[in-house]
Amino acid sequence: MEKGVFRVDLSGKERLLLYNQYEILKLLSKGDAEQVKSYEMSQKIVKYGYKHEYYELADWMFDELPDEDAKFVWDVFQMFDVLGTSFDNLPDEQKGTIDPYKIKFHGYDGNEEGSYLFYATFVLRDMERYQWLWDEKKSLNSHCRMLGCYGRKLAKWKEIRDGEFSVLSYDQIMEIAEV
Repeated sequence: MEKGVFRVDLSGKERLLLYNQYEILKLLSKGDAEQVKSYEMSQKIVKYGYKHEYYELADWMFDELPDEDAKFVWDVFQMFDVLGTSFDNLPDEQKGTIDPYKIKFHGYDGNEEGSYLFYATFVLRDMERYQWLWDEKKSLNSHCRMLGCYGRKLAKWKEIRDGEFSVLSYDQIMEIAEV
């Protein structure tokens, strides 16, 4: 889901629709000369079929997020959800021997794992799922790569749980935490 070149072929019908949409946007933006000028440029690109410049029409769009990346994010959330629930169910004396940092979701690196960070943010904030896994006051940008760490923990979690989502034991939590 990285920002990239808008790679698309537009039919004559699509170009006509886009041209007309830009015309409507121009009318709605009458008070903003700079915005009107931008829409006029987009109309020229569409009208004359300057395919090389189509990226100008949607330079704000990102490439699609691969399904396997989205599934990874959801699996990571599920794992940390089970880890948190399992930790909460432990007796206090066992809780004291586990480093809570090692069983918490810390986000993704904004520089190297941007597509994961953006998608995780979308799931947590916009979809309002797994909200208990993060603190709204903190950024989801971990400022360090997390994919490798999460991948290793996820592999261990999948091995341990054997297809079930039941509460984990102290030993199972420790196995995942120490990966």
